[in-house]
Amino acid sequence: MNRLAVLPALAGALLVALLVAPIRAGADASTPAHLSWATSLADGLRNQTLAGFRTNASGSALNAFSTTEKVCLWNSEGAAFNENRTNCTYFVARQLKHAYGWSDTQFRTKTGYTWPAAENFYNCVVTGKGFTQVTCLADVQPGDIIASWYVDDPNSAYPVVTGHVMIINSITPPFSGTLAYSSLPARWRDVEIIDSSRTVHSLDTRTFQAGELGTGSAYTEWEGCGRGWMRFYVDASDNYLGYTWSMTGNKTSPPGTPAALSYYTGNFKPESVRHLAIGRVQVP
Repeated sequence: MNRLAVLPALAGALLVALLVAPIRAGADASTPAHLSWATSLADGLRNQTLAGFRTNASGSALNAFSTTEKVCLWNSEGAAFNENRTNCTYFVARQLKHAYGWSDTQFRTKTGYTWPAAENFYNCVVTGKGFTQVTCLADVQPGDIIASWYVDDPNSAYPVVTGHVMIINSITPPFSGTLAYSSLPARWRDVEIIDSSRTVHSLDTRTFQAGELGTGSAYTEWEGCGRGWMRFYVDASDNYLGYTWSMTGNKTSPPGTPAALSYYTGNFKPESVRHLAIGRVQVP
């Protein structure tokens, strides 16, 4: 089995466009439907938060990480608010079911699971059940699904947390350089993803700077659904080596910015401990 099945915001969007030329999803018929729905939800939730809407009529958070609820609602379909209360796997499964009209039974027939855990998503990708495995970073497309499996990571909470699942929105060409404050050479690609998580990535729509949520409001990182950037380190042949959750320790730095050696050392997750697979959704 080839574990190289991988690859792998608002304030920074203009900076990103100027500094890199990622393969990016467009608002047209070529954009996979599940990515369109995920993007709409992530952006809508941020805009609601900025407008002061944080809870629904029942008092439930409009955007939250939840291991028990599987709620995704879109105000474009008549809901009072955009809402998300999911974990990473519920979020991705909900986008797929919603986008393609798959019932729980149809989704189980397609993948083998009604609500797959992260390790189940990983196995579906590498066995070709519901997904076509992508084994070359250069072949990645917006809408591809990244599944990370933590089974061999002694520092993870496995099996309580089996991994993480995300939807790719864009990916940069490879960058080369040295890690900041060192002479250590490195090569990497930066990947913009959409997920539902407890912690934010770089240039994340769940991050609010001081004053953004009202006069005197503090810098805040929210959980739940959002869009942000991760980093995937590669070798000279563009083979995947591992990832960091954010691009650098400074989460406002644009794609391509070299990470500091200290950040890399403390946050790099090699393929040997966190296995990654990427799959293209098979539709129908």
